[in-house]
Amino acid sequence: MRVLPRFGTRFVVVRLELLLIYSVLAVMLVLQLGLGLTYDRILRAYNGVARGVAFEGTDVSRLYRDELYDIVERYAADSGLQVVPAMAGGVSAKIGVGQPAVLVDVEATVQRILKAGPGANVDAVTVMRSLVPDPATAKEIRHVDTQQRAVSFAVNVAWGDEFIEPMLELFRDSGARVSFFIVGTWAKQRPDLVRQMAEGGHEIANHGFEHVHVENARPDTIKKLIEDNRQLLYSITGRETRVFSPPYGEVNSTIVKAAAEVGHLTSMWDIDTIDWQRPSPQVIVSRIVNKVRPGSIILIHPTEPTVQALKEILARLTSDGYRVVTVSELIEAGR
Repeated sequence: MRVLPRFGTRFVVVRLELLLIYSVLAVMLVLQLGLGLTYDRILRAYNGVARGVAFEGTDVSRLYRDELYDIVERYAADSGLQVVPAMAGGVSAKIGVGQPAVLVDVEATVQRILKAGPGANVDAVTVMRSLVPDPATAKEIRHVDTQQRAVSFAVNVAWGDEFIEPMLELFRDSGARVSFFIVGTWAKQRPDLVRQMAEGGHEIANHGFEHVHVENARPDTIKKLIEDNRQLLYSITGRETRVFSPPYGEVNSTIVKAAAEVGHLTSMWDIDTIDWQRPSPQVIVSRIVNKVRPGSIILIHPTEPTVQALKEILARLTSDGYRVVTVSELIEAGR
């Protein structure tokens, strides 16, 4: 039996590899010349904006992320609007006093465009200047000084889900818009309820990725707690969080500054229902109606007695001429 020399086998393998390379090049050439598809177009089809997407009337189909930043910034300039300052080293730049009340959030707008489905029309994400904190001067918000008869419910959601939908139904029937301060670990378990909150017109707010103590935490730990949750809630709702409420109600200057450095105001409350202790519904009603005033932020949780008390609370507030708005809307009312 004749044995082929070793170099002959290698020669065959090399020829097969060359044949494969030439075949791939030929296919690419056919695609480029015959079908009019370039390598760049193929990449854009997979990595760029979906087909037919328009941003404020401009076609942005197949554009890359980096190209979108230029488009959005140009839109803001042409519209006479300033943009939310970019983070520099994790710290938000200070906004000057002379800047307009409405700012364009470039990063959030780019994210919205990238998530848009084929044929979608995307508007710019704007934020009120009053909702962009200055880390050097930021303080926690417990009450908003306003002449408007408006109040907010801060609904902290870290556990339980059986009372969320009844609560949403009561808010819908009364026309109330509230702020749900959501913990990330809970949101991962019930993204469907988080979406219902957003679709109901309520504010999606930040209660940290985990419900942990932060009173003695390092700034980087606090920022990560907020940022991880912001990214998760955005992936579920397509909305950026602007307001942070620390777990366990623990607050100090370190927490407030760290939150501001990642673009979040720190919200507390001036009326605590202490409903997590599950008092009677009438006790919860009394704790609210006896203390409420324009600009109040009312802390509640999704508990059974809270849901039982809400119908009367909302009716009493309405009869007294109060509107129930989100925390962000309340802050803006105090400008």
